[in-house]
Amino acid sequence: FIIDISRMDENVIKTDWTLFEYSINTFDKIIRKNSLNSFNKKWDLEQKNRIKWFGFRDRYFATIVQPKFNIDKYQITAISNNELDIGSQIYYENVLPKQEIELKFYVYAGPQKLEDLQIGNNDYQKIMVFSNWGWLDTVAKFIYGLLGFTYKIIPIWGLCIIIVSIFIYALMYPLTLKSLLSMKRMQILQPKIKEIQEKYNKNPEKLNQEIMELYRKHGVNPLGGSLPMLLQMPIFVGLYQVLWRSFYFRGEKFLWIQDLSLPDRLVKLPVKLPFIGEYFNLLPVLMIGIMVLQQYFSSKNVIITDPQQATQQKIMTIFFPIFIGFIFYNFASGLNLYFVVFYLLSTLTQWRIAQDKCGV
Repeated sequence: FIIDISRMDENVIKTDWTLFEYSINTFDKIIRKNSLNSFNKKWDLEQKNRIKWFGFRDRYFATIVQPKFNIDKYQITAISNNELDIGSQIYYENVLPKQEIELKFYVYAGPQKLEDLQIGNNDYQKIMVFSNWGWLDTVAKFIYGLLGFTYKIIPIWGLCIIIVSIFIYALMYPLTLKSLLSMKRMQILQPKIKEIQEKYNKNPEKLNQEIMELYRKHGVNPLGGSLPMLLQMPIFVGLYQVLWRSFYFRGEKFLWIQDLSLPDRLVKLPVKLPFIGEYFNLLPVLMIGIMVLQQYFSSKNVIITDPQQATQQKIMTIFFPIFIGFIFYNFASGLNLYFVVFYLLSTLTQWRIAQDKCGV
């Protein structure tokens, strides 16, 4: 089974090489190696283990080779920087000269779609993972299934992304609201905390006691801002992975978008620009505008007494959204569509928090 990445499109290698992965499915476990932009002799090895199949995948497609005979040993050999040989030497005893031997294989070459990979009950679906961390992969596959279920009701993938984005944000909203309210309460209490720090700066024990009493009195949890956000990270990362590499979106149109797996490319520019390229992509620009508005409302929830810090806050209000916009500018439009919806909902939440006095 030879993997030859030199035959791939140069643009694919440039953007998607972190998604290239070979897999060896043994009777004990599945062995993976990703980020295959080149091959190295350091990877060469030979191991004894019973093999079910060998496979390779990129962003959307997979090739799986399943021998229909016993293989008890496999070897990996880097032929060159572009070619990798995964296989096994097969020895037969008592074979006569010119005697023909028939070796049978099953081969799957097609999209990474669970419904296709599960046909035949050969464990081909094991090649399709969104994360090597099992619990994160479980979250991602739940989101993947949710998108597929939504498509059965509303067969427009762009709308499915929007609906699932709203559903997941609504699912996380109680944690998001709790986190933001807790952070705002902490900000409101900053002047009182500063007074306590100045009063007990030479008595650390008393200082901690007074601050904890202040938190208790106003019902503030010091971890209330960060812990809910950490709990949301698996869902965020899982959704990102699903939208980035799902075959569902390849070639699918939505509004002005011709392919949800590519940048939205609203207008072709007369010249090719650095970082931007030759197309004007609308979704990242919308995302920048929404994020600027979100940063504005977020700044309303921050109490700043230092003029230098206030200047830094104003700079970040503009710089951070532009920075994120550049990073996402050439991402798949399906992924950017999710982030536009996400930041729009986040902005509405920040606006609500800005109106809330938090009872402090």
